[in-house]
Amino acid sequence: MPLYEFRCKKCGHEFDRIQKMDDPCPKCPKVVETEAPDAVNTIFDGDTDTLCEGETERLISQSTFHLKGSGWAADGY
Repeated sequence: MPLYEFRCKKCGHEFDRIQKMDDPCPKCPKVVETEAPDAVNTIFDGDTDTLCEGETERLISQSTFHLKGSGWAADGY
């Protein structure tokens, strides 16, 4: 499966995720500090933190590939 890069429209956090081409864009996984009493404690240090969960957009990034084997692909190109 391909590796895609995403950017959160809410906080600007960039992350990557391995997923199918037709899967929907995931929610933002960034942990943000908050003072809200109904926040989820995701880090066990006593601070109250919650996930951003903003909408994301798929970024167009440079793709890479690796040619294996002998022949023109590895030797003469």
